[in-house]
Amino acid sequence: MTPPQPRERTVVAPAHLGLDSRADFRRAGLEALDAMPEGDGALVVDLSATRLIDSAGLGALVLVRQHAAGRRQVVRLRGVNEEIRMLLALTRLEDQFQLEGPPRAPRRVLFVEDEETLASAYRRYFAGRLTMAFAASGEEAEAQLGAFQPDLLVLDLRLPDTDGVDLLRRLRAKQPGLPVIITTAYASMQPLVGVMGLSHAGFLVKPFELAELERRINAVK
Repeated sequence: MTPPQPRERTVVAPAHLGLDSRADFRRAGLEALDAMPEGDGALVVDLSATRLIDSAGLGALVLVRQHAAGRRQVVRLRGVNEEIRMLLALTRLEDQFQLEGPPRAPRRVLFVEDEETLASAYRRYFAGRLTMAFAASGEEAEAQLGAFQPDLLVLDLRLPDTDGVDLLRRLRAKQPGLPVIITTAYASMQPLVGVMGLSHAGFLVKPFELAELERRINAVK
């Protein structure tokens, strides 16, 4: 007896769906569609980690959709961010795909960082993916904690008006469950923070890749 074929298959799109990645993506999509019975089945394209789709990537997505239509199958897009949603609307393609519900609301992150160059890098890198607020001092951080109501804090331990460890202690007293990712230029600070019982969701020593910070943020539940 032939085992039943799955009626849904998932293809994970790359972070940048474009000229260099379109062929692999298109091949994976077509193979997934062909593996399901004609006239039945849905292909889920997971765009949760996709930051950019250019014209070449959009063309690959359309070709997959056309192949699905020829087989009387559907294509559902999962994890569509606002930029991709807008792209589909501008190109009048949103009606050709099923969108799996609204995307999750962006995480609210308070960045406590007095180095303007790094703060600007945060703004550029996380634009459209996080709801952000910034503080350049301990005083600003404590004010933003109440005004902005973050669900995650990225804290530099070296600030112009206060010791970062003392600030972390005060923040912990106000919101003990708030996840905190610590950044510092001094690796020697990590044991001190641990000894003082100041729990944290991550510890990054400068300089670090912003992709690594993004991974730590996404890992926080």
